[in-house]
Amino acid sequence: MKQAAQYFDQNGIPYLSNAGTKLLNMLNGVKHTVPSFARIHGLDPIVLAAVTNGGIGPTSEVRAAIERHYPLRVRDIYPREHQDKFPIPDDTLDGVVIYRAAQTKKTERDTFRGPESGKVRFYTYADTAMSTTSLFRPEWIAERFVHDGVDAESAPDWAFNKGHFEHQMTYFIGPVNFHWINNGRKNVVQMDTGDTNYITPFVPHTFTTRREGQGLILAVTYGGAIATEAYQSKIQQKSLDDYIKSLKIGGSRMPEITGTLATDELGGVIVRHRKDARRSEGSTGNIDELMSNVPFQPQPRALEYKIGNDSQNFRSMKADVERWGYNIGTAPILIEWASHSSRLNPGDSFFIQKGVEHSFGGKGKILVMEIKPESSNPLEELALINRYSGRRGLERVHSENTQWF
Repeated sequence: MKQAAQYFDQNGIPYLSNAGTKLLNMLNGVKHTVPSFARIHGLDPIVLAAVTNGGIGPTSEVRAAIERHYPLRVRDIYPREHQDKFPIPDDTLDGVVIYRAAQTKKTERDTFRGPESGKVRFYTYADTAMSTTSLFRPEWIAERFVHDGVDAESAPDWAFNKGHFEHQMTYFIGPVNFHWINNGRKNVVQMDTGDTNYITPFVPHTFTTRREGQGLILAVTYGGAIATEAYQSKIQQKSLDDYIKSLKIGGSRMPEITGTLATDELGGVIVRHRKDARRSEGSTGNIDELMSNVPFQPQPRALEYKIGNDSQNFRSMKADVERWGYNIGTAPILIEWASHSSRLNPGDSFFIQKGVEHSFGGKGKILVMEIKPESSNPLEELALINRYSGRRGLERVHSENTQWF
């Protein structure tokens, strides 16, 4: 997908030379296709497709749709030297975003997969708390396709995505199967409530249910160091070939990975079952560490807070990471920060910027995911991607030009 020309906005400011592929990557990140994004924003899908394939530059209508669709940022389709003209809007309330279950419900959208002659409803996607200030891209996803979770090879080829640019940590609710492909071989493992996984960027995968009408995942995708503005701006100044060459020589060379990684056993993924969680017990409740020790990423964790005493709570927490959370219990939880407090009912979610002091209270259960993209090394991330996806994965970091499924 090559841009035919350099395009400019109405003020004469140039877009990225690959603005179309960048926009497609942005839509992938929020799990929208060109038709679905066009539909909810009243755009002509033919025009939007022309933008994403580089046939025309972003129109004013497309720019306006990007600005309306949180957490997308219009600045991301401009070169870095012009991005200061488009400051990142802080959509938080003193560092926190609260997203209600009713809001999640309103964003539900079905996706269909299968051969052209017989596509089936595969997932129902819905949004949860996100922020324009963060690389968190968490989704609520209900599985609609039934599979026994035993015969890995019987999962149809069309059921799998192509892998995606973001890292992913997943929390499972109900009888869900996790499928992935490693070296051309299909794999499957049965998951249940409280189980988690981690998926390296660009590893093909999918999720199915063992019982019709049941099965849900909280799929928390996030950009790592390779997704930061600084790194993307740096590599976009190079051609694809020069970028690939630079990873093998000089100061931009990928490191050699020695030893065994936690992702090696299963081929680019980590699976953790609820029974293997590490528990910290206290008078105010328990914290179970469900996922941690992701290769080359010291910060990402999945935690489950079980608050067991109405009169006590987890007070004055202040983390040097971004946090996303979801009330996975059956009772409301109180969240407090700055001079604010909010009642989080089951199905409500939240985002907390790093360094924001906050407290949890009540009696219930919440899931918390943590990330800190800038703390990792982009060259180490690239070495991890190369380990499981090879040159094609490295190319997609520079020029993602395909829909994720």
